[in-house]
Amino acid sequence: MTTETQNAVGLTSDLSAELGIFSSITEFDPFDGDNFDVNRIKDKVVKARKDYVCQHCYGIVHKGKLSRNIVESFEGKLHSFRFCTDCCKAMVLQLQIWDGEFNFDSENDVEPFEARYELFKV
Repeated sequence: MTTETQNAVGLTSDLSAELGIFSSITEFDPFDGDNFDVNRIKDKVVKARKDYVCQHCYGIVHKGKLSRNIVESFEGKLHSFRFCTDCCKAMVLQLQIWDGEFNFDSENDVEPFEARYELFKV
């Protein structure tokens, strides 16, 4: 997917100017369908204190940028997951598609969140 295509469907942006986009971010469960009994401890948007790797697209979450941080307890251990701003935007767009707020051709288009995964897939 080209950068122009990503921009056209809203997959890239500077979300620091669009804080409102995160109002529904926690409604999207990036691990939906996983059959693990986990205890979600934290799920919020934070400013990165250092560089991280995005759990979904494997891009870099740069220090000082907004990211979604999920902390879960599984089998007695804590696990922390970071999602970059562009994957967060794709999560919100995915919710809008599911709610019928965004025109989407499911036969010809790749869902936004899955499109982000394909970007850095090796």
